[in-house]
Amino acid sequence: MAVVGIHMFGLFSCGIEEYKKYLPGIFLIEDCAQSFGTSFAQKPVGSFGDASFFSFNRGKNLTVYNGGCLLLDDKKLSAAIIKDYQAIDEVGFIPGFQAFLKLLALSIVVKPGIYGLSRGLLERFRDNVPPEK
Repeated sequence: MAVVGIHMFGLFSCGIEEYKKYLPGIFLIEDCAQSFGTSFAQKPVGSFGDASFFSFNRGKNLTVYNGGCLLLDDKKLSAAIIKDYQAIDEVGFIPGFQAFLKLLALSIVVKPGIYGLSRGLLERFRDNVPPEK
C-alpha cells in the first residue's frame, strides 16, 4: 500500500511525517512538484517519504522549462529504475533540436522590450496545453 502526500503552493502537507508511525510498512511518496525549497521542522520536503519527485516544468518554483527529479530512499528500487531508464532510447536529433529552439525562443521573448514588440506574432506559438509525457 502507498500514500501520496502532496505539498502544494510551497505549503508542507501536514501530518505526512506521521504516516509511517501509524501505518507500518506503507510506502510513502511525496509530490514536491510545487514545493521546491520548502522545509518543515528544518527538514526539506522530499526527505520524509520513501520516494519523492520534483517538477522543473513551466510555472514551478524552479523552472528549466521541462523535466523533473526523482529521489528514492531505497537502493534496490533505485537500481531497478536506473536499469529501466537506461533501456529507454535516447532522444533523437529532431526532438532535441526542437526543445533547443523552444528554449532559445523562450529566453528571447521573456525580455520585456522584445516581448512587447513581438507579442502579437508570438502569441499563436504559445503552449496552451500541458506537455506530453
